[in-house]
Amino acid sequence: MLWKSAYFAYMAAMLLMAAWIVATPLIAYQNADSSAPLYDVGKYICHQKISRTLCLFDTPSWGIGDCTPQKNVFRDDKRSEICADGKGGVAADCSALSGYGYKFPVSARDMAIYFGMLFGGVAFAIVKKPESTRMPNWIWLAIALLPIAIDGITQLFFLRESGNALRVATGLLAGVAMSFYILPIFNTVVVGTKLRKALSASGNPIGFTDTRTKAKGDEKPEFATGWVNLAIFAAVAAIVYAGMLILMHPSGA
Repeated sequence: MLWKSAYFAYMAAMLLMAAWIVATPLIAYQNADSSAPLYDVGKYICHQKISRTLCLFDTPSWGIGDCTPQKNVFRDDKRSEICADGKGGVAADCSALSGYGYKFPVSARDMAIYFGMLFGGVAFAIVKKPESTRMPNWIWLAIALLPIAIDGITQLFFLRESGNALRVATGLLAGVAMSFYILPIFNTVVVGTKLRKALSASGNPIGFTDTRTKAKGDEKPEFATGWVNLAIFAAVAAIVYAGMLILMHPSGA
């Protein structure tokens, strides 16, 4: 049914994102050159600072850990040489995990946000329903985003240097919370479009206003509300994204 397409499209997009993140270092282990395009994609959505990124290690056993000590250092070494010193050797302060590691294509915080959005989508279907249009109060989103804002802003202005564990924690919280707002907004738009077409076909005026009715505990917001919320959410996301690229992306990278 049409009203369910928003949820499944969202989950498909998140699964593709997660697959890209996980597959990149795995492909690098097979052939570093083949993974180059996958890493290049990440440059457009993340600063890719190596000290703020997690790595996949295969020695002594498979595991995920810090690529380097948390020193806010950006190095554009060969992708496979996560612990490289820039001169073809291995840095003395390499991660406690021995050997080389391959970094994920986005930072620890970004990776946590994307996986948080995926987990949030699963939780959304369990707690509510895939087609739910009921959105929590905006205050809860502000509260969920507060830790990541404090952590990111204080780090941005060099007041402190965060760690990957904290970046992951705040990123997961933000990602999960965003799913409970993105999905209702998308569902409202899809449901509203279906209702609008149905009423138009039945002779009702195109400019109808959908009154708020309750069905199985769900509120059906006005048709226009979904588009307004979507526009606001998209505008805020675009501004935040542009600011991150301008302020945090290493120059010349």
